[in-house]
Amino acid sequence: MLTLEHLKRALQEAAKCDASDTSPSAQARHARRSREWVKCLATELKGFSEDPDVRVFFKGDPQNREDFGLNELLYDVCVCETKSCPSARRGKTLRYVTKALWQVESEFARDSFEAVKDFNKLVIGSADNKLFIGPRLAPSEQSQFLDALLPVARCCSGNVYVAAVSHPDEWEPNPPDVSLWQLAGGAWQPR
Repeated sequence: MLTLEHLKRALQEAAKCDASDTSPSAQARHARRSREWVKCLATELKGFSEDPDVRVFFKGDPQNREDFGLNELLYDVCVCETKSCPSARRGKTLRYVTKALWQVESEFARDSFEAVKDFNKLVIGSADNKLFIGPRLAPSEQSQFLDALLPVARCCSGNVYVAAVSHPDEWEPNPPDVSLWQLAGGAWQPR
C-alpha cells in the first residue's frame, strides 16, 4: 500500500540532486528535478517487491532494455510482474508482462486540462494501483483541482491515488512537499 511516507522519502531523495546542480538555466534545472523525482519514485515503488520477476519501467532506467528493448512502458513509471518463454526460433528467452501492478503519470502543469489528459492514461490501464502526480497548489485551488480529477478517477479500476507535489520551480528556498489522497467511496480521502 502506498503511503505518504513513501512519497516523502522519494521527494527528499530527489531534492538531494540539487547539491550537484550545474544546469545552464532554470528550465533545465526544473526538468532535471522532475526526472530525478520520477527516478526516486520508481525506486521507492521497486521496494514494494523483492521478486526479480517484478520489473519497474521508467525513461531514465536502461535495466530493462536487454529483456524488453525499451526503458519506459507506456507510463512515466510502470511496475509489472513478468515471466519468460522461449522464442519461436533459436531458443532465445523472451520476457513478457503478466500483470501491471502500478501505473504512474506525472504532470506538473498547473491546469486541469493537462492533468485530465494524462489521467486518461490511467483510466485505460489495467494496473491494480494507479497514481497521478500533479502540482501542489494553494488549499482552495488544490480542492478545485482535485474536484476536476474526480470524475475521471471514478472511471479507473483498482486503487487510485493522487499526489500533489511542489512544482520543481518551488524546490528552493523551501524543501519540496507532498500530499496524498486515495479514491474511496467515490471521493478523495486524505492519506
